[in-house]
Amino acid sequence: MRHRLEARFPFCHVLIWGVNVQGDGAAQQVAAAISGFNLRKEQRPDVLIVARGGGSIEDLFVFNEEVVVRAVYESEIVVISAIGHETDTTLIDYAADLRAPTPTAAIELATPVLSDIKIHLFNITTRGMVAMSRSLRETEMRFAVLAKSLQGAKNAILNIAQKFDDKAEKFGFVVDVYFRNLQNRLSGNKMISLKNFVELKRHVFCSHSNIFDKLLERYIEKYDEHLRGLCGRLDQASYKKILDKGFCFITTKSGASVQEKKAFEEGRDSKLIIHFKDGDVELN
Repeated sequence: MRHRLEARFPFCHVLIWGVNVQGDGAAQQVAAAISGFNLRKEQRPDVLIVARGGGSIEDLFVFNEEVVVRAVYESEIVVISAIGHETDTTLIDYAADLRAPTPTAAIELATPVLSDIKIHLFNITTRGMVAMSRSLRETEMRFAVLAKSLQGAKNAILNIAQKFDDKAEKFGFVVDVYFRNLQNRLSGNKMISLKNFVELKRHVFCSHSNIFDKLLERYIEKYDEHLRGLCGRLDQASYKKILDKGFCFITTKSGASVQEKKAFEEGRDSKLIIHFKDGDVELN
């Protein structure tokens, strides 16, 4: 069992409570071990494996005793029963949370494969970077549309986009460093609880994701307000504001502005157009 554990997940912290598995007093020792693990305040196991090698029906009878079956049933810690060979069956198999056909199989049920965890974390990293890149591309497209519709604000928008790209690049660097550190820690020899390890990394990843969402929302709100201000200034500078005050202006049919009397008289040979607030009038 130890050999199989080292091959699958060497970071797992193992506590062993040795007991007699047959003979006088064996049932009481097994029950006491199960209860003892449940009473621990520190280094309380995430899972208990009750295991022994194969034997005759008489050799395995300890695990049919009422005191052992009750201890397994009342355990607050998850219990995996791994008694004997695959064909052997005892009463604690029915009281346990899970039955393993052999002690070695119990290790496979209780622990993940380290390489699978590394692949899973790599996939999470990849999906996160793809999602961030897609979001940045969509934001860049939105800025491009705004820049095209507001030529006068083009320089301001490009400056905003540059600042946003700088922030996004810094965030991408932070994410990359974080997952490199995570991979290095997985490759080390530190013995930690699988349950605590996964929970801690999930919490840190969610925290970084929330921070990025808030930063993105803050930048979009800030520059949206700035663009609204630019649109307002462009609107105030529009010639239509002059028309609202009772003025009008004259152009040729081709759209050339007529600003002088001479140009007006020369333009009488072709159609002239007077532009008012509520419409246009053609002069023949």
